[in-house]
Parts: sequence; C-alpha cells; structure tokens
Amino acid sequence: MSVQLQDDQRKRSRHLSWTECDPCFFLQLWQPGSAATLPPSSRISHMDTSVTVTRDKCRQNRYGPKRRHSYWICFRLYATRISIVCLTLIGLGFQLQAQAPLSSRSDNAAGDNRKNVSSIPTYVEVPAVNYYARGQETKIEFSSTDLMPGATGQARVKMAKEGSVSIDAQFIGLDSATKFGNEFLTYVLWASVPKGRTHKIGELILKGDRRQLVATTAFHTFAMVVTAEPYAAVTQPSSVVVLKGRSPGGNATQTVSTQVELLKDAYAPPSYDYEEQDTNSGYAPELLQAMNARRIAKVLQADKYAHQQFQSAEDLYKYMMGWAIQEKKPSKQLLQVAKAVAESYEEARAVTARQQKNRREQ
Repeated sequence: MSVQLQDDQRKRSRHLSWTECDPCFFLQLWQPGSAATLPPSSRISHMDTSVTVTRDKCRQNRYGPKRRHSYWICFRLYATRISIVCLTLIGLGFQLQAQAPLSSRSDNAAGDNRKNVSSIPTYVEVPAVNYYARGQETKIEFSSTDLMPGATGQARVKMAKEGSVSIDAQFIGLDSATKFGNEFLTYVLWASVPKGRTHKIGELILKGDRRQLVATTAFHTFAMVVTAEPYAAVTQPSSVVVLKGRSPGGNATQTVSTQVELLKDAYAPPSYDYEEQDTNSGYAPELLQAMNARRIAKVLQADKYAHQQFQSAEDLYKYMMGWAIQEKKPSKQLLQVAKAVAESYEEARAVTARQQKNRREQ
C-alpha cells in the first residue's frame, strides 16, 4: 500500500507560481552540505521560461542542473521584486530628504521678503505758487527729473468763481510706470502746501500718447509734482518723482520754495521684486490697481498688523471679483467698487506702516 502511495505521489505534480517560492530555501540550496529539502514537484513560469521539476527526477540528481536552473529562476524573480521595492523606498527617502531643505529655503526666503518695512521719508524742493495773488490764469511748465529725462508737461491753473482753483494739465513722454518696478502702475499729480501736508490732486489718465488731468483744489498756494505710484488710491507721494512744477516767473513774492515729503520703500521690502502683472488680461486699469494694492498689502504683512482693515478689504475684493467675472465690460459702478477696494488696502498698508514704526521705536 505504501509503495502504491509513493508511486501516486511521484505522478502527481503541483504547479506553483514564483510568488509561492521561499527565497530562504534557495539561499540554503546553494550552500555545500545544506540539509534543505526540495518542495513538492513544482512548475515555475516566468515570461517564456517554463521548467518542471519532479520529485523523482530530483532524487535521481539531487543537485542536478535542471533543479538548480529551476530554482535559480525563482530566486532571481524574488530577488528582482525585492530589489525593486528596496530601490523605490530608497529613492523616496532621497527625494524627501532633498525636498526638505528646498521647502525650508523657500519659507526662509518668504520670511526675509516679508520682514518689516519702514516708510522712510525723503524730501524734494519745489517752488509753490500763490495763485490767489496772481488772480489770472497761470501756465506752469514741468521739468523732468533724472528718472525720466524725456518727459514734459504743462498745467493751466486759474481761480474759479467759487474760490477754488482749477487745474488742467497735460503730459507727454511718460513711459510705463513699471520701468521703476512691477509694483508701479500709474502716475499721480500732487499739490504740496508750504509748511503743510501734500495732497493728491488726481491720477494722470492715459489718452493716446499723452496723459492728462482736469481737477480742482481748495488750496490757493501750492507746489506740484508728478510721481509714479502703484495705484491711484495712495495717500502720500512716493520717492519716484518724474516731474516738478517750475516757477512761472514774474513777482517773486508770489512764489515760495517748499519741501515735499516723499515715501521711500513704502510699497516693497528692500530688494524685493514683484512679479509682472498681466496688463493684457482684459481687466480695466482700476481692477488691476485693486489687485496690485492687495498683493502689496499682503507682502507688507497687513494681514498681521492691520487685520481688521485687511479683512474688510478682502471681503470687498471678493465681491469685486465676483462682479467682474459676470460682466464682460466693466460698468461705472464696478469701477467705483474697484477704487474702493484699492482705498481699503491702502488704509491697511498705512496702518501697517504705523504699527511697524511703533514697534521699532519701543
């Protein structure tokens, strides 16, 4: 009976996939004097290789070439699979290790660029004219500075019946304000009162090859300068002065020299470069200026130093963008909202500058 069972076992073959093999067995198989036992008759298939090992043949040749060849194939498959897994894990480890310092450097760079920014005041001297004393219409010529030597301009200033002063100014030769940095998008005309503050007259509107402005002011004696600005909602002139009003001549008692206080490095940290805005995106200049005011406030950390003002500006900004997406052509109401957005971010920026100044003085 036992002989019959042995014969049946010899005839019986079992097919195993390469995943069922034990690699430890194959490592023992090639060691001299190994006591490893051969598993039951196995069929190992890989690609186009198919080898059948039977118990009876192995008994005839305990370490025969067929046996070694069969199990060597299985061992190679196991080794290949294990190697792939190990190499994958090692590669992921190196990748994470390489990314860690990069992320750290990026965070450090952002922190360096977003450090506290001081609004450093500087001054420029410009003649202020008493237009009330002159009475009649006065022509004011503008002289360019070294920042834009090819620019020229002229303003017609006269007293109105209600006591205000009207200004009709035109300028040519003004290149794109972005030449002074990607944060600058427009030009603004300012009026500086002797021994007083500087007030914004208005933004120079581009029409054809020239920029012009028609506005009124309640001041009777003032000097005029043109500066490059990031948006029209700014509250103080930047240090990028491109044009200065000259003295009209005549009675010297009607002209007095005045110092115009300017802001230096107020819209960007030292050595910080903003990305260029896509002016061909189809958005109106008012919307682009609102977007610019937002990114300036964020870079200067207005969300930290002027959280309430910044959050109010953010809410208004979301409302503006939702409206802008729905309108193919911006309406006057949308443009007014965009101006309000820029004003809100400018308020947050100004509060941030004061907070940072107070912290430095403590």
